[in-house]
Amino acid sequence: MDARTRGWTAAILAGASLWGVQLLRHFTELAGPLQGRFGTLIRVSTAGATLGVAVILVLIAAAWRRLSVRQWETLAALLFAVLVVAPTIGKTGGRLALGPAHMTLDSIIQIEVASDMLVQGRNPYGEDYFGTDLDVWNRGVDRPAMHHLVYPPLPMLLTLPIRKLCLATLGVYDSRFLLLPALAGTFLLAWRSWQGRPWRAAALAAVFLNPLLVEDFHVGRWDTLILLIWSVALRAATSGKPRAMAVWLALGALTKTTLLLTAPLGAIVACRTRREALRWLALYGAVFGGVLFPFFVWGPKDLYQDLFAALQGIGPYPYAIVSSGALGFGSVVLALGWAASPAAYFPFWIVQIPATVAVAVPSIRGLLRERSLAAMGGAFAMILGTYLYFNRCSDAAWFGALISMAVLALGYDRAATPSPSGTPAESASPQAA
Repeated sequence: MDARTRGWTAAILAGASLWGVQLLRHFTELAGPLQGRFGTLIRVSTAGATLGVAVILVLIAAAWRRLSVRQWETLAALLFAVLVVAPTIGKTGGRLALGPAHMTLDSIIQIEVASDMLVQGRNPYGEDYFGTDLDVWNRGVDRPAMHHLVYPPLPMLLTLPIRKLCLATLGVYDSRFLLLPALAGTFLLAWRSWQGRPWRAAALAAVFLNPLLVEDFHVGRWDTLILLIWSVALRAATSGKPRAMAVWLALGALTKTTLLLTAPLGAIVACRTRREALRWLALYGAVFGGVLFPFFVWGPKDLYQDLFAALQGIGPYPYAIVSSGALGFGSVVLALGWAASPAAYFPFWIVQIPATVAVAVPSIRGLLRERSLAAMGGAFAMILGTYLYFNRCSDAAWFGALISMAVLALGYDRAATPSPSGTPAESASPQAA
């Protein structure tokens, strides 16, 4: 490990440890009102975790110049277990013990309810969610999520069989029964794929201890599944399997529609001729359209309203203007009085489209020159990040996910080149096979 890699690794893991201590202190405060054995267990576990992370931080400060690559990797794995896996398990138990109004997100509850609607033969995009667990989570408040399901079909299609199995065997279900193994699988896939690389610990920490994303791992945001799908698609690319890459990226777009940007970017990386690109895009489109089309036939207006219109402030019960911080564009629009209220319509596209195009043109030109996974990840993060910044709804966790996805792409790209020791590696080009 050279001095530069060692310094970056120490800085990233120390930063993650400091953030972890603050996060665990916040958990301690939240656990204060909890009574009984569960509350005691949470407080004791949080205190033990805080002590463990503090010890790791002291170790990094005292011995960062002497730690080996293996020791850095062990510390990264320990921090992942303590700051991500353990709190996710704890909050899953809290939700099951305290009810659906606690320790989870409304989107997670909504997907579970939507999967039940499918079983009952009801269209989740055409129903409201009053009288369900989502109503309990909202504590009776009439929010847009009570009327709109903004996720494409894949999350509820994956949830349906696993939920039915868990309810039949365990009597309980939480979406983190699916999402936590997906997250652990993403970590293990990167761990194995980046084996022998001195930067593995730093890259793993940057992806999985990302402060913009860690708390959403705990409560079960569906970006967790996207990280797994993205990683498998990158792995397929490095293995010379462009068609598999197309399938996985299409499945990602079926988890969150903003990932449709991966269609043109993936085609640029995977293909060298127009014919290859058309075939690749046809496969991508067949997967995406094949899953979405039945829901479109079932209720085209409902699907349009939920997946697009409501998020743009169009139609009944639109989503409010929400921005990630005071400097977010949505906050600027409200502060300047360009929108009368958070629920009012404002044509964000007037700024959003030109800004996104201005970033997309040089990003795609750079990708056409380099045609690498690292360039694809960077272009994806820059283009989609710009689009989301100027969007009606914006969340810091979305930008955190983009950062993690870009680091994953960089890691798989670097791991696919021969290591300094001469160890053979897979090619980063899907066309190598």
